[in-house]
Formats: sequence, C-alpha cells, structure tokens
Amino acid sequence: RTPPAGRLVSNLLLVLEEAGLARLPQQEVVSLVEEAQREVMQALQPEQFLHIVAALRPEEREEIAGALVEGDLVPEEQLGMLEETIRPGGHADKVAFFLWVYGQVRRYHWLLVALPLLELALAVALGGLPCKRPLAMWLRGDAVLALAASVAILSAGQVFSPVVDRLCADPVGSLRRWKASDPEDDLLARVEAVLPGVELDPQGPGFIALLCLGLVLLTGVLWLFIGLYELPAAFLAACSPTTQQSFVLIFLFRVGTFAGFLRLLL
Repeated sequence: RTPPAGRLVSNLLLVLEEAGLARLPQQEVVSLVEEAQREVMQALQPEQFLHIVAALRPEEREEIAGALVEGDLVPEEQLGMLEETIRPGGHADKVAFFLWVYGQVRRYHWLLVALPLLELALAVALGGLPCKRPLAMWLRGDAVLALAASVAILSAGQVFSPVVDRLCADPVGSLRRWKASDPEDDLLARVEAVLPGVELDPQGPGFIALLCLGLVLLTGVLWLFIGLYELPAAFLAACSPTTQQSFVLIFLFRVGTFAGFLRLLL
C-alpha cells in the first residue's frame, strides 16, 4: 500500500507534468516558485510559523532568516530582530512554549484542581501511617498551596483570556510592537501599546488573582526548601515505604513544576 506521503508526491508530480512545468523557461519557473513562497508565507499563521521554527536546527534557522529577507517577506532593517526571534532559545522558542502551555492549561484545566485534591486526600491517608518525620504534613501543605495556585491561575486566565487570545493571534506583531514601545513607559502602557484596544485595570480581579498567585508561589518556594531539608530524612527516618515513596515522587514533581514556571517566565 502506498504511504500517504508517497501518494501526495505522486499526485504532485502528475499535476506538474500536466501543467507542462518542465517546458516553461527557467526564468518563469523561478518566478512561479518565488510567488508560491510568498503565498505560502502569507497564508501561514503566526502560531504555525512559531512551531515550525521551534523544530528547526540552528543552521536551518539562519537559512530561513536569510530567505525571508531575500524574498522581500521581511524588511532588511528588521533582520536583527528576526534573528533574535528565531535563534535557539530566542523569542520564537519562548512564545512557542508559552502557547503550548496555554493550550494545555485550557484543554486540561480540570486537572489543576483534581491533582491537588488527590494529593490532599493521599496526604490525609498517609497521616495514619507510622512516620517519625512530618512528611505527611508537608504533603498536606503542598496540596493546599497547589490548590490555591490553581484557583488563582484559573481566575486570572478567565479575566485575561481575551488578552492572551489576541497575543496568540499575532505573536510576531505583538513582539514587534513591544520592541517599538518606549522602555520608560510603565508596564500597563506598554502592554496596551502592544495590544491596541485592550484596557487593563490594575485594581481589577485579574491583577488581584496574579498578586495572589505571586504570594502563593513565594510561599511555595519556601515550602520547597523545607521539603528539600526533609528529603534526606525521608530515607533515614523510620517511615512506611508508602509515605517515603509518595513524598519523594511528589517533591520531584513539584521541583519540575517550578522549573517549568521559571522557563515560562525567563
């Protein structure tokens, strides 16, 4: 059976043969290819472009930057910003990661509440098992902090969802407007310049939810250090294996969660 990709190539070759492309002058073929490239780039959505760039190797990213300039798809004076955007670890990678996280949160938002509740139920159950260290208490505190962070994220997401949707619709243009804005302006003024028509209330529920999220995250960092202090004791203290294994797994999961937050912010 012919693979789908093979059928596509075969059909494309048949179309090109019927169109008589091989009989056209070389200059006309080059013109057709350049026009096709321009049409593809114009039809390509910004989010698709970001995902494509994120999958490219460093040398391929340099080639695509030069091709965009040579094809008059990007002005030459914006080449520096384009290279900064598509370089490994640059703006394209960060925005693509943010869009991926945002999409996963919107799709599986119920997990933000379900997982902390499951952890809290597990911590309460482990409290009845013998252990000379307060591992179950740490798990209860971690579950409460995770639940508070989830509520704050969902509340802020509900308020700022239109803003993020606007950003996702035109991430490259938003980045260009951000760089063109005055760095001396306050943050809200720059955001409103990046997303015209968006009005942000610094005293509204969205910013209150973000403030609460920041406080919860700071408390979570302190709680994480307490967990780090208890980690060696989890192996040395006389505790049930279930308590020890649950503590280690959830602690490592929480470290990974904070690492993901740091990558998203930085």
